[in-house]
Amino acid sequence: MKNTHKSVLMLVRAATWIFVIFLIACTIPAQTSGGSFSAQIVQPVDGAHVPINTELEVRTQVSSPGVVTGVTLEVNGQPTREDLFTNRTFNSGTVLQPWTPQAPGTYTLQVIIKETNGQVASNVVTIFVGEITPPPLTLIDTPTDTPIALTGSPTATTTVTPTSTTTLTPEPDTPQATANQNANCRKGPGSAYPVVWSFMDGQTAPIVGRDQYDTWIVIDRLDGNGQCWVWTDLVIIQGNISDLPVLTAPPLPVTDTPEKPTLTPTQTPKKSPYSACNDYPDFATCNDDPMGFGGCTWDTGMNSCLP
Repeated sequence: MKNTHKSVLMLVRAATWIFVIFLIACTIPAQTSGGSFSAQIVQPVDGAHVPINTELEVRTQVSSPGVVTGVTLEVNGQPTREDLFTNRTFNSGTVLQPWTPQAPGTYTLQVIIKETNGQVASNVVTIFVGEITPPPLTLIDTPTDTPIALTGSPTATTTVTPTSTTTLTPEPDTPQATANQNANCRKGPGSAYPVVWSFMDGQTAPIVGRDQYDTWIVIDRLDGNGQCWVWTDLVIIQGNISDLPVLTAPPLPVTDTPEKPTLTPTQTPKKSPYSACNDYPDFATCNDDPMGFGGCTWDTGMNSCLP
């Protein structure tokens, strides 16, 4: 009888502890984790060369745990344009902001992302506009082989001699271009010119000229058949090309111009493809509003033009 009473008592105690543990578990709040808040300019790349008065599309990759309310583009530390989100549902993706440099020089770009809980700054990208070239690298020489006397005690002197020195390789007198991939070498600076030679990955050729924006260079062909133009993004340049002559592009190849058809008096004028703000396909067209609808605004979150 006593054993039965003890067993019942133990079962009651065990059930009581299980009930207490269940109540404690139910009162512990669930933990939530927020995402990281970041912004990264992915275009243009750091060190890019761009021409003057050409629209540059600044692309920023955004990731936010909250709702993004606005994006500010800063040029040289000064706010240049601000885009506000009217439909506040955007929290991650790519933001496009056009900007046109009006003068040559070196510019730094940074984007500030604002969201409901604060703001974050992107990476800083440096670009070169016009004929500006990046500053040359400054090489620091190592100490010479002259022994250095270290004073220890009045009765002893310790002499330390460097074990090795670094020999600096001077830049070549004539700038060189090394292809970082298989590249087309053309008759002139642009894709409208025909390809006259293939500059293969790893090949190196002397540079003899450039265009006014330093975006195309002229090299001596390794097959000995003259010179050709290659885009600077496809090569690694050794040496300073700023002293090289700016060469004039050859005339574009002549193409046959088709004869224009004769319009009859009864021909109906072509209808405009845009009948409202919603028909504009991108930010630039929406912002320019060529049809003059008025009040057209680009919604980055919905990726559409709204009236």
